[in-house]
Amino acid sequence: MNIYVPLYVIRNELLSHYERYQKCCSIPSVCQKILHKPELHVTKYYNPFPPTIEALDDNEFMECFFNTLYPLERTLSAIKKNDAHSYLSESLFSKSRLFFVFLHENFALQTFHEHDFFEIVYVYKGYCTLNFKTTTINMTEGNVCIIAPHTFHEPFVLDKDSFVINLSMTAAAFESAFSTVLLRRDLVAAYIQTILYKKDMPNYLFIPSNNSDGMKNAVRHIAYENRNDNYYSFSFCISWLSVFICSTLNNYQSDIQIYNDNKKSSQAERLLLLEYIQNNFRTATLDSVAKYFNYNKSYLSRLIIQLTGETFVDIITKLKLKAGRDLLEDTDFSLEQISEIIGYNSGDYFSKVFKKVYHISAAEYRHNISISKNEV
Repeated sequence: MNIYVPLYVIRNELLSHYERYQKCCSIPSVCQKILHKPELHVTKYYNPFPPTIEALDDNEFMECFFNTLYPLERTLSAIKKNDAHSYLSESLFSKSRLFFVFLHENFALQTFHEHDFFEIVYVYKGYCTLNFKTTTINMTEGNVCIIAPHTFHEPFVLDKDSFVINLSMTAAAFESAFSTVLLRRDLVAAYIQTILYKKDMPNYLFIPSNNSDGMKNAVRHIAYENRNDNYYSFSFCISWLSVFICSTLNNYQSDIQIYNDNKKSSQAERLLLLEYIQNNFRTATLDSVAKYFNYNKSYLSRLIIQLTGETFVDIITKLKLKAGRDLLEDTDFSLEQISEIIGYNSGDYFSKVFKKVYHISAAEYRHNISISKNEV
């Protein structure tokens, strides 16, 4: 028989302990205490979130979350496995459960730890602190931090009114959700993928986003679906996580900050470099980019290859042709007009490069797109 306890019971115990002793208490300690209070136990599982999750305001959503069921039995089982904080996938996930949504509990005692799954910390309301080996991040409302597997960290929420959501998932689940972002096939998306998957790169990513309705709506649906027991609930969670990630990246208001546990890194500046190329591909040259970032041109050329696996010329060509292809599909602009917009000197040259890369002329490509649209 599975044993649960409403989340607000644990939250009340943590707050009471902090107010009495002025120090945090661990969730496993609270669970062991509650184990001896059978009157608080719940054995029948339920989903506190209504299907009309979008209609809830912030307070109603948080109230539903406080009424979710905490798996008391799973925590106690993890303690027996010497995994007191359920940091291992085997304690948290199963074949049917690859994704979990819970709260970073206020006033819960944490220790530096790592785990073999991805974690996304989202400050829905208030603030929290994330400690890493060499860095401390003070997160405020709307901020998001993506933590890759095997990254030592320590979260703290020391404010009773803050509401900090944790999205934990296997690497496969994260990759499925992040694949939507990669459909943009731009430099920034590809670089973020490199950051989060390569062990020799920074392995956590802080995105100083402001809260948006899109982010809130996505995380509400994630919370609802995560507590459903329907066949497609996991797929819904992944789809809404894609929406959440896209909304976050679309809404950050200052530079994404990238960190490395082992050394002071210039990765944030490198991300800015790729963003600059992405946004200025129409006019950018290797000389102009080198001058803008005060880099030696030879060094810049090598750095771009190191970061992307492609030369500067190849990157610029791809970006120009992608923009040209979009204009061929969505406008009636002439080849001369398109070439001017994307940064080529003539329509003939644009058409020549287009055919070399796509093995079809720009005019033929537009004709084929037109036929496809008419057939639909």
